[in-house]
This record gives sequence, C-alpha cells and structure tokens, in this order.
Amino acid sequence: MDSRRHLVRFLNRLPIADVARGLPLREHRVWHFRNWVRCGVWEEIHRHLRQQLRLASAKKKLPSVAILDRQSMRTAEVEVERGYDGARQITERKRPIAVDTLGLIVAVVVHGADWQDQDGACFLLMKLPRTCLRLKVLFADSA
Repeated sequence: MDSRRHLVRFLNRLPIADVARGLPLREHRVWHFRNWVRCGVWEEIHRHLRQQLRLASAKKKLPSVAILDRQSMRTAEVEVERGYDGARQITERKRPIAVDTLGLIVAVVVHGADWQDQDGACFLLMKLPRTCLRLKVLFADSA
C-alpha cells in the first residue's frame, strides 16, 4: 500500500522532458532509490512479489519452513563494511540468507567477514519474525 503511494509521488514529480527521454535525472533516481530503501519500499515490493509467486506455485502466502545458509563475497578496496576472514585469509563480506522451500529469499543480512557465522545468523534470525509470522521450522547446516 505504502509502496504504491511512493511510486505515484515519484511519477508525479518527474518533469515531462525527462519522461520523454525515458529516464529521470540521475539525482532524482538516486534520491528516490535511497528514500525507498530508508522507507522499506523495496522490502515491501519484494515481499509482495514473493507472496504472489508462492500463490502461483499453489503454496500459502507466508512460508512455514526456511533454510538458512551463508555466502561469502570477495570485496574490492572500497569504504563499505568488509572484514578479514582469518580462516580463509581473504578480505570479504558475508551474507547470511534465509530462503523458503521454493528458493525465494525471505531475509538477508550483509556484514564483514570478521563476524562469526553464528553472530550473523543471530542477526538474521532477529529479522525473520517481522518477515514471516508462520515460520515453524528452520533448517541450517552445522558450519
């Protein structure tokens, strides 16, 4: 509901000349993107699309089972959160993710590799209750 209101506001603010060229000015796009991130619009759009895909797959809107795992990503020398993984001896970021049985992302958190896996998983688990009220079972590996 809120995301539609933001979209209408965004489209109403576009100058006609920019719409005719196909894209708004970069400053407008960046401002709206950051505003939508801050207001949770992207999460709302993702949640709505996930629910629609689940309904199309003859599943209930909200999952009752989630699978937790962690991915590692190498990073460049930029000023974003990253850390040194002593076990693998590389500078990287980690992202614990939770997916449903269809493989659709339920929640994701990105942090530096200097965090322990269990700390990242705890941070992810704190995010899950807001996203999935029906969750009854979580699968995770021992690593």
